[in-house]
Amino acid sequence: MTVLAVFVLTLISVTYLAYTAVPDRQQIAAVFAAAAELDAGGERPTIFNVRLVRVAIASILPYVKGMGSARYRDVKRVHLRRAGFDPGVSVDEILAFKVLAAGLIFVGVLIYPIPFFFKLVAAAFGFFFPDIWLVDRAKFRQHQIVRELPFMLDLLVLLVEAGLDFTAAVAKSVEKMKPGPLRNELDRMLKEVRLGASRSEALRSLARRLKAKEITTFSTALIQASELGASIAGTLRQQSEIVRATRFQKAEEQGSKASQKMLLPLVMFILPAVVLMIAGPLIINFLRSGLSGGF
Repeated sequence: MTVLAVFVLTLISVTYLAYTAVPDRQQIAAVFAAAAELDAGGERPTIFNVRLVRVAIASILPYVKGMGSARYRDVKRVHLRRAGFDPGVSVDEILAFKVLAAGLIFVGVLIYPIPFFFKLVAAAFGFFFPDIWLVDRAKFRQHQIVRELPFMLDLLVLLVEAGLDFTAAVAKSVEKMKPGPLRNELDRMLKEVRLGASRSEALRSLARRLKAKEITTFSTALIQASELGASIAGTLRQQSEIVRATRFQKAEEQGSKASQKMLLPLVMFILPAVVLMIAGPLIINFLRSGLSGGF
């Protein structure tokens, strides 16, 4: 009789816990609705387009919303803008993704017979990896923009000299350019102008988003040309020459650094192999002649 009572109480307890833990239909519908809202606008990383990931992030969002210090959230907003995900991805989504990555990695390493401390280290790596990935993506996107800038400037020079004003020339350039981060940023600048922002404000916003030296110089030069009444075509041509000269100088600098970076692997790996190939047969012949002479 006692065993039966314990069994019934256990069954009732498990049923109650399962009923309270499993969300109802309204909660599930709310999670899927929030996941659908995550599709709104902006460039998005490929993994964020997976429906299962969006649902998981949407379910975690209520628990991480507003977390983090004000300084951390400001820094992440800057990284998101530079990576091209603002306003498509919010800071709360990145926090939810960090929690999701940490949880998945921790569950994944549970099956391995390793100390619990290393499992926590793996989970911590999963938690901080999205931050590293976001910074790396922002730097890579900035590099792509700087690399596409000379071609865009040449195209703008041709269009402005053909008689178009700067805004129309940028719109035509966006039509002719291949899909890429610079094209997306110029398209965003055009949308700001169409919504009522002045050309100077749109250029300043472009420089603040990208934080690239070349883009800042380009924006500042155009703003000064507009305020002083200088020729836009001449300013664009001058900026094109400056960007190409800067790019050439960076290539020379990287080439000089490459020789220094190659010195260590050359001394550690290549030089011993060359010495072995040259001196090996001589050493073998010397040893053989010494042994035969001894006998």
